[in-house]
Amino acid sequence: MATDEPPRGPLVMLAALSREVRPFLRLVRARRQVRGCWEWRRGRQRGVLCLAGPGEEAAAGAARELLRSHGPAALFSVGFAGALTEAVAPGDVVVGAGLWRYRPEAGAPAALAGHSWALEASALVTRLRQAGLPAHAGSLVTAPVIVRKAQEGLALHHLPCPVLDQESAAVAEAARDAGVPFLGLRTVTDGAGEEIPRFLAELLEAGVEPGWGQALVWVAASPRRAVVLHHFWRRAVLAARRLARALEIACEMIG
Repeated sequence: MATDEPPRGPLVMLAALSREVRPFLRLVRARRQVRGCWEWRRGRQRGVLCLAGPGEEAAAGAARELLRSHGPAALFSVGFAGALTEAVAPGDVVVGAGLWRYRPEAGAPAALAGHSWALEASALVTRLRQAGLPAHAGSLVTAPVIVRKAQEGLALHHLPCPVLDQESAAVAEAARDAGVPFLGLRTVTDGAGEEIPRFLAELLEAGVEPGWGQALVWVAASPRRAVVLHHFWRRAVLAARRLARALEIACEMIG
């Protein structure tokens, strides 16, 4: 009589941009399956990571397709975020303990409910801190655009450790509707007092991941942009490395 447990579905992760997850893909020795999608194995654990591009519409569509095609054990939304208060610093890891959707014209965020968590936030935060990572259980706030923090972010300051992204709410709703546990994990690139430059925000909102060619175009138009781009590039490198380690720990906890 067979005693082996039936195989579980994979851990499925969604990110917007490749620069957010390159260190993790190297860490788990992931293999590209199709463009923008990789698979990895560690022992009996299987994982899939796909890039959806920025924004809720892209994230929701990719999440629904992956839920249908892979039957995941859990669905993750991962990537970078912007801090709204000094409680969270650049490079910090934020584990979603609350999910919100925010449209600046509405004036107040709307809470998401009814989802189940793949991991309890405080337990994951404890493990991350034990591993030397600055981590918080916080509020993942999804907005349709890159929010101007000084003018539009004040309505979010009452939330615990709030950070901004553009995808988590959509992925969480897809997971909830499919009855699949969800985990939101973000690392911070821009601090509470920093705004994403408009020239960069416009490209990201259009769903384009800037590369070196675009960076050269920007610098040619305005050499001062080189300093800004280098600053955010260094922040992204740190955030991606810490996200990789945080994801490794989360996967170990899920088992």
